[in-house]
Amino acid sequence: METDLNKLIVEGDLRAFVGKLPELSVEPPSVHLIMLAVRKRRARKLGVQVKDDFLVERRIIRPHLNWRERYISEVKNLALLQAKGYYHVDGQAVPPAAMGILATVCPRAVLPALTKLMKENMDLLVHRTEDASILLARQDVRFFSSLHSSQMRGNHFVTLDVDDPSIYSRVVATVTESQLAVWMITQTSRGYHIILDLRGSEDATKFHGKDGLAGKLPKLYGSLEVQSDSQEPVPGTFYCKEAPDGLVIPHYVTIVKA
Repeated sequence: METDLNKLIVEGDLRAFVGKLPELSVEPPSVHLIMLAVRKRRARKLGVQVKDDFLVERRIIRPHLNWRERYISEVKNLALLQAKGYYHVDGQAVPPAAMGILATVCPRAVLPALTKLMKENMDLLVHRTEDASILLARQDVRFFSSLHSSQMRGNHFVTLDVDDPSIYSRVVATVTESQLAVWMITQTSRGYHIILDLRGSEDATKFHGKDGLAGKLPKLYGSLEVQSDSQEPVPGTFYCKEAPDGLVIPHYVTIVKA
């Protein structure tokens, strides 16, 4: 991969994605999360044996006045690290094609995340085992994890993960007929992500309620997966595709509909 940012990022798609993200708040404080992750499936295809997906870089975007520009800058920095970063697992170098830049769409609630972390820390301080000492030294990682599990109320996004391109148009037609709000559709390395915005109570009921799409869609389209609060591949970033011969081919996450 080139180190020229124009070769690492499709800026138009990145800016369109960041421009649509929900606004951050100062009171109560909320943040957005960005991650550079090693994907198990892709790593194994490239000969790197890993047990699970794991994060190599974590970024927290706070509610500054110009937080969207900072978000874009952080994604660009992660793209450079993906291309040229020095990442190893069990002595095996992790190639750029095994990694992807992911983000959460729903803002994270800072105060509940801090409260959860503080309670955990107090419990660890009481039970000073060897494991507790290790965990206490990993505050940055644990705080990020706590943020990840603390969604802001009033935001609810669901992703329809369509890995079979042959059913994509039918899934879109079904969603359109239901009149649910589509926040964004992206083309990923394997298929499509249809991100639904279910902040309205009627939309949430229509999707999750009795005879809702949450139950219908997997029955209609077996290869479709419904993901609540998924980690989204960031549009405009490098995310390799698998070729039929087992190799990988360059690909950038693209916006189909915004």
